[in-house]
Amino acid sequence: MTAVVDERPAGHPPEAPTAAPPPPLPERRSSLLEAGAEVAVILLTAAAALSLLRLFTNGSFLDRVLLAVVLSHALAWVCRRLGLSVGAATFLSAIGLLLFVAYAIEPQTLSGGLPLAKTWHAVSTDLNDALTRFNTAVPPTPVTRGFVLACALAAWVCAFLADTAAFRLAATVETVIPSFTIFLFGSVLAYNRNRLVLSALYLASVLLFMLLISVARSEESANWLAGRKGPGSKALLVRGIGIGALAVVVAASLGPDLPGAGNAPVFNWRAKDNGPNSRTTISPLVDIRARLVDQSDNELFTVQSSTPAYWRITALDKFDGKIWSSVGTYKPAGGGLPSGVRSRAPTNAVSQRFAISGLSSIWLPAAYRPTRLDGIKKVRYDPESSSLLTDADTSNGLAYRVESALPQLTPTDLSTAPPVLPQAIIEKYLALPDGFPSSVVQLAQRITAGATTPYAKAKALQDYLRNNFRYDLNIPPGHSDDALQRFLFITKRGYCEQFAGSYAAMARAINLPSRVAVGFTPGQQVAADSFRVLDRHAHAWPEVYLSGYGWVAFEPTPGRGAPDEQGYTGVTPMAPEGFSPPPAAATPQTPTTTGASAGTTPNPRTATTNPPAAKASHKRPGWETALLILGAIAVLLGGAAASGITRRRRAFAGRRARAATAEARALVAWEEAEEALTFAGYPRRRAETPAEYARRVPTPAAVSPAPMAVLAETTAAAAYSEDGVRPEDAAAASQAADEVRNQLASRATRQERLRWALGMKTVHEPGQPKIRSLG
Repeated sequence: MTAVVDERPAGHPPEAPTAAPPPPLPERRSSLLEAGAEVAVILLTAAAALSLLRLFTNGSFLDRVLLAVVLSHALAWVCRRLGLSVGAATFLSAIGLLLFVAYAIEPQTLSGGLPLAKTWHAVSTDLNDALTRFNTAVPPTPVTRGFVLACALAAWVCAFLADTAAFRLAATVETVIPSFTIFLFGSVLAYNRNRLVLSALYLASVLLFMLLISVARSEESANWLAGRKGPGSKALLVRGIGIGALAVVVAASLGPDLPGAGNAPVFNWRAKDNGPNSRTTISPLVDIRARLVDQSDNELFTVQSSTPAYWRITALDKFDGKIWSSVGTYKPAGGGLPSGVRSRAPTNAVSQRFAISGLSSIWLPAAYRPTRLDGIKKVRYDPESSSLLTDADTSNGLAYRVESALPQLTPTDLSTAPPVLPQAIIEKYLALPDGFPSSVVQLAQRITAGATTPYAKAKALQDYLRNNFRYDLNIPPGHSDDALQRFLFITKRGYCEQFAGSYAAMARAINLPSRVAVGFTPGQQVAADSFRVLDRHAHAWPEVYLSGYGWVAFEPTPGRGAPDEQGYTGVTPMAPEGFSPPPAAATPQTPTTTGASAGTTPNPRTATTNPPAAKASHKRPGWETALLILGAIAVLLGGAAASGITRRRRAFAGRRARAATAEARALVAWEEAEEALTFAGYPRRRAETPAEYARRVPTPAAVSPAPMAVLAETTAAAAYSEDGVRPEDAAAASQAADEVRNQLASRATRQERLRWALGMKTVHEPGQPKIRSLG
């Protein structure tokens, strides 16, 4: 075999120049590209953090979350510049994260300027609070310190992982995965607000990073002809930015209008049952909490009715110690509506005409108990909870007429209700979770100790809460066992979430079947028979089952009073907002709007209440949603990894199969060996010939020199010799390449072999291209 060996003849070196030449322009451009790639990674993580805006009512959390992104990336950059290992950098990043949490998020807990036990207790409390709220929160949700802490932790960790993948492992796709996890999490759970803008911003940041990192790495490679690096990189940047910008504009402009973009999903992962008669939705209790806390004047619907009432949506009947929930069986409705329970109380028939504008829900409000529905199609009804819902995606824009039978109850009648209960009512409406606090049971027993009838007990519970507790919106939501005890024994302050939920739980503790009703107060009266209901009129109240009279509403929330219930509750009805009744006598139908509100309210905006933070089984629990998201991400990552491994194996086999000549097989063998050494962390240096590389690399890579010498000699012959390469020499080169690969694999750890299979490089040598050696 004839070979041309790439050896330079010995001779005297040229005289050294008297002064060092200025650094060449390509090196400066390379440094700028490296810096640009590092900034692009920061922008990538920041864009993902910005996507979380859709989860919250405002952006007050962003300053600390974005600060976490910048500090985490900066600390990772310092660790790389100092040449610290990945383990050391991880340790320092963890320390930095703890300090950031203490001084940026929990500064009020510092003791003498130091984060001691009080700080870490606050961190634990805030994270638990965030988890509890996550189970019931519906975006957009108010910002809390727990949510800020959780977002900052996620942003810090994702920033560190992205930096490590980009500049230590030289892995492009893996760099995007951490930020994409945050973006995907926010997108799946988020409220449909600023979706297009934030998605376009994240897409642009991904494309910018991939462009800069690709150009920087290509410039550090040996593939450019001398003097062409600068112009070539500039051309790539200009054209790449133009194409990327065009891609973002096209995606943002045409994506939402593509056929099927607004259709229902092929697979609805949120639904547990995709059958034709199954419907999964957010509990109205959870849905209206944000309406109340925000105290918004957004109009939900208008009602034409001669009598004001609580406009009821549904009732929740299950309590697991943390949340109230319900599962209903809804059947097609129209015309007459069946009754779930019988009542011997006389009723007044009241007609209502509803026009839904901004409720943004599938629920249809009506005064309790609806008996007839007209003027609308594709509606379902659950007799047990007396709830109406539409088959449409939302009730917005719907109009309908409802007739309701308002019970006319008196204390004398209700006092005759016996304590005997149907077995079905006992099994469903007296259930309490295991471990229900005995202190709550004892309190309920003390409150009702002097009461001799179920009605008297129910009214005693109502009066105790109204007379000894205060209405206050500025408290954490919830009615779990801990929140229940805190409300009843410590704070004694809350809004209807606490009042209704606590009442219903205590009622069950003393054998009063109970549930929590959800809906709205009468709202603003804009005319003698017209009401306008806003977000801030959201309300919840308990209902107690009294034998012979069915479900009877009570009002434990101070400052609230339902029309037409004063006779048996003793609570003066709330006067609807914005209307002064004429001096004429009230109609004999029902005592409605003339009474003053029981209990004073600072201003009309606080004359509303919050639904209990109960989460119906209509909505999948937050932890289950999170597991589904993480599981989906894990499946995607696993599929991508498997696909990558398969693709690399096929590419490896395809290169040898496509090498038709001995020269081609020899060059493929060199390419395989060089690729294996590069992934192991020992790439060929810039301007290093195959012969020079073969002499240098065996020592640091711990491979035998003999196969490298065979590969270098065969490669030189294949590239430069007129006689070419004999088939047996090409076979020897392939065998030598296999030997190099086997030696590297035998000395590698399991984790290193997995990374190589996934296309992730190891970094060992400081002399390799800068974009891969910043660590």
